[in-house]
Amino acid sequence: MKEPGAPCPFLYGAKGGELHGWLEITGKCNLECTYCYTDSKLEVEEELSTEEVKTIIDALKELKALTLTFSGGEPCLKQDLPELIEYASQHIETKLVTNGTVLTNQIIDALTASKTQVQLSIDSVNPRSYEKSRGRPFLSRVLKTIDNLLENDIELVLAVTLTEHTMDSVFDVLHFAIEKGIANVHMGSLIPEGRGKADRLLSGCFLKKLYEFQKENFEVISIDIIEDLLFPIILEEKKDVYCNAMMGKTLEIGFDGTVYICGGMRELKSMNLGNIRKDPLESIYERAIRENKMVYLPVDKLETCKECQYKYICAGGCRARAYHYSKGNLLAEEPNCKFLKNIIRVMLEDYKKGELDAYATLLRFFLEETGIRRKKIF
Repeated sequence: MKEPGAPCPFLYGAKGGELHGWLEITGKCNLECTYCYTDSKLEVEEELSTEEVKTIIDALKELKALTLTFSGGEPCLKQDLPELIEYASQHIETKLVTNGTVLTNQIIDALTASKTQVQLSIDSVNPRSYEKSRGRPFLSRVLKTIDNLLENDIELVLAVTLTEHTMDSVFDVLHFAIEKGIANVHMGSLIPEGRGKADRLLSGCFLKKLYEFQKENFEVISIDIIEDLLFPIILEEKKDVYCNAMMGKTLEIGFDGTVYICGGMRELKSMNLGNIRKDPLESIYERAIRENKMVYLPVDKLETCKECQYKYICAGGCRARAYHYSKGNLLAEEPNCKFLKNIIRVMLEDYKKGELDAYATLLRFFLEETGIRRKKIF
């Protein structure tokens, strides 16, 4: 891997506009997930104070950020989380990423009042598998939290990080989601950083099974790793940039105040914009725009993707994963590329044969009626 701090030779100046904030309000975590890319622990130093967090929220408001996601660590370990949710939600759409083990009644009340969306990580509904992946026997707590959130009509997304320990539990989680009436499931591929190590990649067989499950249950569930590929096909739209971070539309603030473009590549100097303890967030962002430091990295700039007929469907894949698996090349091939190509080929064939017509009708109807896609993107 390149020496940490080495500049990236291919950064293209994004010019601002739509902005999303991602705020690690604590580095503390009560679990020991085998794959944690931030290497969160129960004790950390120099965490942002409540007043510093409020200052960041004020800055995001001034920058007209559309969303603010509270994360960690485990954000629910932050004593003043209910106050911060209430404060932020007056001005910005708020979201919370949590492991679901320590949500108090106060937190749930704040989530309910603010209509905050919650992404809850679960990985498995089997106690033994859950503990193996997440390091603690807390599944019963999580299941109780899920019921409490649903009883309070809080919009809920379940999240599974795909590793060698969790991939075999995925379909049990999906059946659980359908049983509970939870329509959205996020599946994230492992980023080999922190405690996350190079792991079992997705397989063509796994993706095919996941796609078939989505096809059969499209009316009741949305699996983002599949629908992210289906949307450009069904809606016949061009997707040329993989994520908000690679469009210069994300500011991720670490628990120590460091501002990143992408937290998944935080050791890369080009992804580090400054620290709010030295400069106001507004100044950091405005300087990044002025000096062309905000990333704009479309798939056409990736040499490995230039000639690919599917490049406007997958948009080149996750750059953080490519960077880490290639030992330092931001422009490298997505590690799961060959499997993604295979499943895209199957999807296109199904679309041409009319096997996705009912699915396409549903997605188009939802888009026309609401102006948004049916899934919530974290």
